[in-house]
Amino acid sequence: MVQDQQRDNIPERISLLGLTVASPSFLVQLVIVFLASVVGPGPLHVNAQEKSALNERLPELYRLPNGEGWFGIERTPSADRLMVLDTLFGTELQTLWRDLVPIDFRTTERGREDSIAVMLAHPGGSSLLYRVRIGETILLEPIWENRGKGFDRIVGIFLPFSSNPVVALAGDSGIAGIQLDGTEAYIHKGLIRATLPSSKKASYLHFLESFGDRSFFGTINLIDGSIISNKQVDGSGHGLLLRSESDGAPQTLLLGLSDPPSFYRIRESSNGFQVQHSVDRFPDAAVGLDKPGSFALIYNALPSIMALRIDKKASLSPLYYPLSTPFQSVVSNKDYVILVCKDSAVVYNKELDYLCRVPAVGGIRVRLLRLDSSDQSYLLISENGSVGIKITPDPWGWFYTVQTELLTGLGVLLLLLVLLFFFRRYHLMRAMYMNLVSGSEAAGLIITSRNGKVITLNSTARRYLGIEGTTAVKRHLNFALADKQMVPIAERCRRLLQYSEPFQTELNLTREKTALTLHFIGRPLYGRYGATKGFIITIDDITRVIEQDRLVNWASVAHHIAHEMKTPLGVVRTSAESLRYELAGLNASGKTFSIAGRIMRQSVRLKGIVDDLLTVARTEELKHVDVDVSLLLSSLVDDMQEFIPGTTQLLFNQEGNDFRLECDPDQLTIAVRNVIDNAQQAIGEREGGKIEVALEGLNDSINLIITDNGIGMSKETLARLFQPYYTEKEGGSGIGTVIIQKVIEGHGGKVGVESEVGVGTTFKLSLPR
Repeated sequence: MVQDQQRDNIPERISLLGLTVASPSFLVQLVIVFLASVVGPGPLHVNAQEKSALNERLPELYRLPNGEGWFGIERTPSADRLMVLDTLFGTELQTLWRDLVPIDFRTTERGREDSIAVMLAHPGGSSLLYRVRIGETILLEPIWENRGKGFDRIVGIFLPFSSNPVVALAGDSGIAGIQLDGTEAYIHKGLIRATLPSSKKASYLHFLESFGDRSFFGTINLIDGSIISNKQVDGSGHGLLLRSESDGAPQTLLLGLSDPPSFYRIRESSNGFQVQHSVDRFPDAAVGLDKPGSFALIYNALPSIMALRIDKKASLSPLYYPLSTPFQSVVSNKDYVILVCKDSAVVYNKELDYLCRVPAVGGIRVRLLRLDSSDQSYLLISENGSVGIKITPDPWGWFYTVQTELLTGLGVLLLLLVLLFFFRRYHLMRAMYMNLVSGSEAAGLIITSRNGKVITLNSTARRYLGIEGTTAVKRHLNFALADKQMVPIAERCRRLLQYSEPFQTELNLTREKTALTLHFIGRPLYGRYGATKGFIITIDDITRVIEQDRLVNWASVAHHIAHEMKTPLGVVRTSAESLRYELAGLNASGKTFSIAGRIMRQSVRLKGIVDDLLTVARTEELKHVDVDVSLLLSSLVDDMQEFIPGTTQLLFNQEGNDFRLECDPDQLTIAVRNVIDNAQQAIGEREGGKIEVALEGLNDSINLIITDNGIGMSKETLARLFQPYYTEKEGGSGIGTVIIQKVIEGHGGKVGVESEVGVGTTFKLSLPR
């Protein structure tokens, strides 16, 4: 048995037999032993077991019924290996399958002969459900297939008295019940964000699903697919559902949503919502604690892992974490919480008190298996390997309760050392301050020491460089410029640090779905006697200036081209009409008549493009009149109903009373029509399409919000959305969005766009009063 690794700068735990401590004084050892006998046994600690079976690379394991062994899945680049292992992890059966891509495995709690085992896989881009038969070999019998990878987990197998067994699946496509003969018992369609089995009834499942920007918390009966309850909750985005681990107490659920980051506590007995907690950002992991209704949100914020405890109130506190690398996953059961990183696992009890650190093998799909309930033996496994864990009493755990006092003492000593160097530090910072060039408050600012260590990094520079928190301060400048987009700037900064070579350059990059052009200036900072004391780098956003110049030039060219093309196009169209008239009198052939018609249609299309170009060029000459925007939009929606396919709903609603505004009604109609046209093209001819036009009247502005549930846009498309001639639609001109932007900004307003691939797009046109 290998003892767990101890905390840094903390003496080794005392061995009751070996009597070993960090101090060489035998008297100190006797004092510690005496204190241990007075205080009594402390908490548990965890040891890593070394067994021959655990030295092998174990696959992903699932327990077979009645403790008869394990079903294993090992994923390799060439093939997937399925196997049956005995209780000591010896291989009994195995077989290889190519292009299987197994995802999940589930079996009923019966003997091996009459149990029902199923496996979900994603071969060839589909969701395929197999029945697994274990006899002399492992046989896979496909029973159901769904196109696309919309189902990624098995949430239960149920044996109703009046029908075939039902296998319940969940994923991005919804919740489905599949009978063993391949019949679909039910399908509840929806984007399922999270699921949690109900503690009230085995066949009930709590779920969180999203429809656009709305989210719902519901409960479904997995036998017949009936919805027990369904309530809308505020928020959208990613979500989680978990339950506190307390026994014999009313169960409380925690429901979380990432946009905005917020959490609900729910009484499971009645689905009643309790206090809602808002947080700054969505956690990296969440676990239920021992105390009834108590949870912990865990954040990967090195050098301190932070835990936000949620019970009657929310309190944030650092979690002792003896590693320098972030955790990759969190494994939790009724008794313990384990943070797993690349080469170690940190073990806590359910109150998040540190127990110890053990060797581990990190991975993506980490699982904790309980081997023996009597002696608290566990197996921590992933694709990269496995490690056995055994829980044993620790009589010296009390010693860790004094760690806070020790750290406080060390903190006081460090503070004294800082005060000793304060005066020298003060003069250095004063010299740098006198060399700063005052500028706009929006400019980014980086100040480094002579060796390139970052001293000051303001919030604007963090946003431009894509840095969160304070991790870049006190570290080398290279860390702040680690983004791949910053490679050209990193090279110029390297020459600045080595040769004091000032520079001035521009860089195009993408931040938060937006394309930016940044102007960088780097130069040395000189002290009182001319010596180099450090370096300063300023960052300015010149995107707007460049974009305005580009649009002005482009609009001028577009105006000239449109005027030049307008007269020839009119001649072409008139000639084509005359030609059709003459051909009709001459009884010309159908092919000749069709050619003349094609000329007319294409000339009409060219005229539409010319009109769009003229619209872009004329937006600076708006004709402002007093308009009721509500009447304008309702009339536009009524007119466009005729052009919207029957498979798509076009809805209009308003919130407020006063919608009068000084604007150009013709130009505003063109802009809104372009947004609705784009929404309809994103939806296409599919069933269930919806376009919602909402009008919001505020004291200082009027907002026009157009939302669709179309195909959505990627981050790259959003970044280039308002660039002239950029389009991903077949036959598109790439100036529709430019017209929208020019019209709204010509009124002094703003255009905001939010989109997610597969969910939809929202345009927000904000017009000041």
